[in-house]
Amino acid sequence: MSHSQALKIIVEGKGSHFDPDVVEAFLRVEKMFIKLAMEHVD
Repeated sequence: MSHSQALKIIVEGKGSHFDPDVVEAFLRVEKMFIKLAMEHVD
């Protein structure tokens, strides 16, 4: 699953499947996850 697909699922599930505070915390550090993924491509 791509990052954008996962992001869409997380954002759409905010408040129903995912805690809104956790989603907001994730969104604040999302760019760090993208950077790490790019640095550690298999």
